[in-house]
Amino acid sequence: MSRQYIFLFLTVCCLLSCDKRSSSESDQYYSLKITNSSGDDFSYSKGDSTVFFAPYPFNVGVHGTEGLAQEVMLISKRVDRGDKVDILPIAKLTLTLADRTSQDIVIAVPEEENLRIIESRDFYDFTVGQFSLKQMVEYWYSNRHGLQGTSVKGWAPASMEDLKDI
Repeated sequence: MSRQYIFLFLTVCCLLSCDKRSSSESDQYYSLKITNSSGDDFSYSKGDSTVFFAPYPFNVGVHGTEGLAQEVMLISKRVDRGDKVDILPIAKLTLTLADRTSQDIVIAVPEEENLRIIESRDFYDFTVGQFSLKQMVEYWYSNRHGLQGTSVKGWAPASMEDLKDI
């Protein structure tokens, strides 16, 4: 009788320790902490003054550590600052800044259906099917620091590898 209880106990422990996601599914998404919510003010310092630009039209998070941070823009319903969201990277915008350095912005969509505002799940659908949204992202990032010489260098598909490198 005691062997049955031990077996039952071990079976229950194994079942409780199982993750609901498969390993391939958990590798597909990344948990992003939101640093700026859609509608937050965007500002930057210019000399001794603070300059404001149009509010963030989308949620933004930063992946990585200070000095190696990767900006991630999330196309979704508004998410509160500090919340974490599982994301799927779909595109990467590369900008050339005024000082001729490059900056990559990863564009992502949420894994959670109730946060989605578009159904794009890949680069082609985002750049062709959501062309006007792509243009909005491009214009906002190109002009957020004023006419300082920022230009779009190009677009490319993004994957989890773009986030794992940091």
